[in-house]
Amino acid sequence: MGEEAFPFRQIDAYDLNRKWKWFWNLMEKMDPNTKRLGKDNTSYVFIYGGNDKLIQNLSNAIRDLEDEMMKNVNMNIENYQLGNDNPDDVPYFWMGINRKKQKESKNRVDSEVEVVVDTLLSFKEDKLGWVLLSDSHPYMVVLKVCLQQT
Repeated sequence: MGEEAFPFRQIDAYDLNRKWKWFWNLMEKMDPNTKRLGKDNTSYVFIYGGNDKLIQNLSNAIRDLEDEMMKNVNMNIENYQLGNDNPDDVPYFWMGINRKKQKESKNRVDSEVEVVVDTLLSFKEDKLGWVLLSDSHPYMVVLKVCLQQT
């Protein structure tokens, strides 16, 4: 959770939960197996999507990172490639993000949730791909990842 975590007050926990709970609800509707991701509180969870080259490079990088972490730290890495098990999950995911955007726009409140939704929607058109990182369910960090195409 990084800088968002300190100083930590009860209202901060509420805000962080509100900021990401809708996302995890969407993920669990799309694929009930995602409910288990990061629940042990000792895992970093990567959720990602994109073109085949990015997915291959990222999968390899995550595997290497996991091997390195296993040697040095008692931490697990879990990853979830959007659409890997069911390609229909990809459009369902983006439709869910769009629905959240419409709902937030309708409320006409400039909220942190709306910023997250806008950021996620910007990933939809990214030709390379996108990555989200969670270090504690239900929280999430949006990563802007630049991986060189080789």
